[in-house]
Amino acid sequence: MNLKAVTPLGAALIVTFGCSLALLLENLYLFGYHLDLESAAFLGNYLADRSLPELVFDPARNDWKLYQARELSYFFDCLDARFIGWSIRHGWCQFYTLSGFLMLTAAVFVQQYGIRTLYPKLPGWIATLFSFAYVLTPCVAGNGFFRSSKYGCALTFTIAVFLTFALFRGRFRRWKWKVTGIAAALLGATLFDRQGAFFAAAYASAAGFFLLLTLWNRFPPLSADARRILCSVTAAALAVVLTGTFYNLAIGPKLIYACNGYVPDFSYQNMSGLPPEVLPFGGRFLFRNIGYSLAGVTGFASTLAGSAAAAALLALLFFGGLKLRNRTILLAAAAFAAALAGCWVAAAGMVGRHPAVLVPAVMFSLYFLPGWSLLLPFFAPAAETVRKLGWKVNPVGFMLTVTATVHLGGYLLLHRVNPVIEHQRAYQEAMPAFRRALADPGYDWRRDRLPVRLQFLIELFRSQPK
Repeated sequence: MNLKAVTPLGAALIVTFGCSLALLLENLYLFGYHLDLESAAFLGNYLADRSLPELVFDPARNDWKLYQARELSYFFDCLDARFIGWSIRHGWCQFYTLSGFLMLTAAVFVQQYGIRTLYPKLPGWIATLFSFAYVLTPCVAGNGFFRSSKYGCALTFTIAVFLTFALFRGRFRRWKWKVTGIAAALLGATLFDRQGAFFAAAYASAAGFFLLLTLWNRFPPLSADARRILCSVTAAALAVVLTGTFYNLAIGPKLIYACNGYVPDFSYQNMSGLPPEVLPFGGRFLFRNIGYSLAGVTGFASTLAGSAAAAALLALLFFGGLKLRNRTILLAAAAFAAALAGCWVAAAGMVGRHPAVLVPAVMFSLYFLPGWSLLLPFFAPAAETVRKLGWKVNPVGFMLTVTATVHLGGYLLLHRVNPVIEHQRAYQEAMPAFRRALADPGYDWRRDRLPVRLQFLIELFRSQPK
């Protein structure tokens, strides 16, 4: 699909519309028809008869008493729950995440507009295929109501990466707005999830390190404008980290106490004492997810595929930048290496705090969405590098084609659905009776032995006015 005759904005809107339809179909086909143990509990929390501040500033109920300073995600979760409640009262029994769908659609628009304006000489089909491969990836596609935190990080990471690409490529026009956008995206990520807070700190550290290299003349000298912008980006990212830390330690706890009368438990944020083996486990989580996302393979094959793909992309950017003597491409190589390292460390911390993420049914799910949204944009400068090298075949376009084909085939031909974790099986088996009880007020659900949380939700919905 080549949209050369259309403006970048028009092409971005057309492809975004197409990808949003793909997301909608994935939701209708795969998910949205069931609740699991955790999402059933969250739905009951957010539909309780309490004020919005009481619902949002309540990690004891919304996060199993584990304070993570991600109240922005609770706000969107609450909106999603209210949308679900409204639709059920009006005869549509569904459990979709509306905010997730809208955030992913917005992320696709950022991808499309960013690629088409920053890399205008790339073939249009590569730009189009980029986002279709993205929305077909299992960690992106068709997730039902659970949490908005990962969707929020996916959108904010996408914005931050493409605005950074714009500065890499010397798009200094209105650079203050670009720096402001990066800061806003990093702050949003910080308030969405602890993973977002980590990457904000990693971004500030990488920008500061590069700034030190330029000051010590260890890197080719920058123009006065470029150095001023780099100083501004570093200062903005550092300000975000300080603001997020202040919110985490002071503002958030005070708001929680004011709204619900308790002080949150910080123990989940204590990362000291993690065993050293979490680092290789973090690598397994990262590279297996990359391999599964790109080629649909699992097990050790996914580790090999993910490691090979990451190494090949890094080598293409680095050696391509050296051959072309292109500082922009070398900067992209350094940024990709930093992003990989950050994803590895973040995955190690996640494994240390939540070892269940290594279970295949959990590993290849929503948990990898922020990391995938951070890493996949580097396919764009890689494809541009191949174009500048004059290769007849673009391996980046080939890889995107494989990715889209494998996952589309998985949905259409293999009727793939996410595997069920054993402790969630009772909820899946109870869904037909649960949905019937919601749709038919006269149906006696007590004979079906439904899980307690589903019984509570039935009583809750039946007690609400139509």
